[in-house]
Amino acid sequence: MWQKRPKAYDMAKRVVISGIGVISSIGFGREDFWNALISGTSGISTITSFDTSEFSTHLGGEVKSFDPARYLSPQKIRSIGRASQLAIAAAKLALEDSQLKLTPEICERIGLALGTTMW
Repeated sequence: MWQKRPKAYDMAKRVVISGIGVISSIGFGREDFWNALISGTSGISTITSFDTSEFSTHLGGEVKSFDPARYLSPQKIRSIGRASQLAIAAAKLALEDSQLKLTPEICERIGLALGTTMW
């Protein structure tokens, strides 16, 4: 569906990054990730979550020790895949990091930028 072109004054609105949520092979959450990053911690190790025998490499930045129950209900865990679990956990960490109080007005104006290394 086509949307109306934004008015010029709409283009001048500021974007504010108010929270960051990270789920990675070197840490969960902004602080753990940053500390591991600046200390030079490598998240590359032998992949254990699936069979790599058909691949030319057996190393990767695998997210280990992720417990979806910290972020999701048992019903949700059963109904969605691991990639979605990781994305929801990262979004929840970003929201927690932002310390935003979710009001109806804020919910209408909030956005999310999600990045992943999955291809």
